[in-house]
Amino acid sequence: MKWRTRLVFNRISKVAIITCLAASVTFAGFTIYGSKVGNFVVNVEDTKGSIKLSVDEDPLSETATLTNILSTPVLKKQVDATYNWIPDNIAEGMGSKNDENYRYFAYSFYLVNTGETTIDYDFGAYITETTLSADEIVRFMVIKGEQYTYNEDTEFPADAYKSQGTIYAKTESSEENKAYVETSAGYPAPQVDFLSDTIICTSQESVDGLSCIKYTLVMWIEGYDVDCTDDKIGGTIKMEVNITQLAE
Repeated sequence: MKWRTRLVFNRISKVAIITCLAASVTFAGFTIYGSKVGNFVVNVEDTKGSIKLSVDEDPLSETATLTNILSTPVLKKQVDATYNWIPDNIAEGMGSKNDENYRYFAYSFYLVNTGETTIDYDFGAYITETTLSADEIVRFMVIKGEQYTYNEDTEFPADAYKSQGTIYAKTESSEENKAYVETSAGYPAPQVDFLSDTIICTSQESVDGLSCIKYTLVMWIEGYDVDCTDDKIGGTIKMEVNITQLAE
């Protein structure tokens, strides 16, 4: 029986999402390590010392705490869920926002440039390991907020809504299946296919000097996916995200 027919019953799928966001070895990066028994860790490596992380509401204030490492509890199991179950304001607030009923993992943090010059960087998300084809049913959403530059006359930008995020998924077996998921789950825009079996997405970004960008990462098991079947129960997935400063 397809999991999508059981969404109304909140059946626990016991699919573990194990996430590892690895840091760049050369320029700037952050790492999120997760395991069945560990925490979700965000780590920054930056030879220039200007890239930091923060979960403060205003990371550019004099009282903000800037660090090279953040951590948050992981989900040890996940329920088959769907996009409509994720709150519209999921990007509000900072830090961990994991659903208490195991429906989704969510985490918000700021990437902060404490230097005075603009830094260009690559943002990339990757799959490094998966079992029982769990990558076929996972959804990875990136919500990138507006850039905030410190200026006494500038108001802090409002948080983005989930509809402003980009949803990534492994290529569906048919266009019919893709349309079914997008319509049934209420996606605001077509899901974007993974670039390959191991690459979720890549993009080139920039952050101005004395500025910050808020990121919210959300992951869930899409119950409306036609591949969300009982043979995926017990599957695991390890993901990796790199933020790498581009050469000047």
